Amino acid sequence: MGRPIRFVDEKTPVETTIRCIQQRYLLRPSPKLNRRIVGAAAYAALKYMVKVHSIYAMSNHLSVIASYPSAQAMADFHQLFNRKVSVEVGHLYGWTGPMWESRYHAIPIADEASQIERLRYAFANGVKE
Repeated sequence: MGRPIRFVDEKTPVETTIRCIQQRYLLRPSPKLNRRIVGAAAYAALKYMVKVHSIYAMSNHLSVIASYPSAQAMADFHQLFNRKVSVEVGHLYGWTGPMWESRYHAIPIADEASQIERLRYAFANGVKE
């Protein structure tokens, strides 16, 4: 199966999710990991002019809601961000080898009601861990 076609409207936020390999709990919550994830997102966002609205990391997956200026910016942002997160997880927890199961999945959030729903979901799930 081919890769999905990525078209990004810069006015439409996109939710992207990437899962850890074998559904392992590699993103165990800790203040150190939280700071490193936010730092990686800030670095990549500044480099590729991305507006990050929300980041939430569960133990086995990571989601970002952001607005991207182009499909290329989205791809570049996630290449850098996902690589930096995997390097930081390796340093913190001693993980070697691949961290991500596959490429990220991107879903455009079409209307304002859906945006609010996705943000509520993000904030509700972040509290559990």
